[in-house]
Amino acid sequence: MNREASKGSGGSTLRHALRRELLDGYSTARDLSSRLGVPEKDIAHHLEHLERSVRGTGGRLEVEPATCVSCGFVFRKRDRLTRPTSCPLCHGERIEPPRFRVVEGSIPPRAERPSSPRVKKGRARPMRDEMFDDERDDAWYYEAKFAS
Repeated sequence: MNREASKGSGGSTLRHALRRELLDGYSTARDLSSRLGVPEKDIAHHLEHLERSVRGTGGRLEVEPATCVSCGFVFRKRDRLTRPTSCPLCHGERIEPPRFRVVEGSIPPRAERPSSPRVKKGRARPMRDEMFDDERDDAWYYEAKFAS
């Protein structure tokens, strides 16, 4: 995408306009797409970059997860910011999309944050006995599946 196409209204960049919209409250990718005049499939890419820049200034991007309309399944563990295509439980395709908002200043900037006491230096994840049961099961599955 070239720079001219990424300009929002008022001469600011699209990501600045996106940030302003998300500061007002929760919005779906479709809402943002219609308000900013950008294709819906491009919004997820911009949200990923916006999440990094907001985190760098001490804020956070809150994501209200997608839910299945048919059975009520909530996609809590989904990392992608796009709408899932179908429910893993009922295989229904009526999915409420995730909603996003920006919260400013709720987390201190990276330099001011204390390091987590649960993670040892040099380790990317907590010790096995410090995990919750479902996290322990997930870790066991991935270690068994991808270990060489």
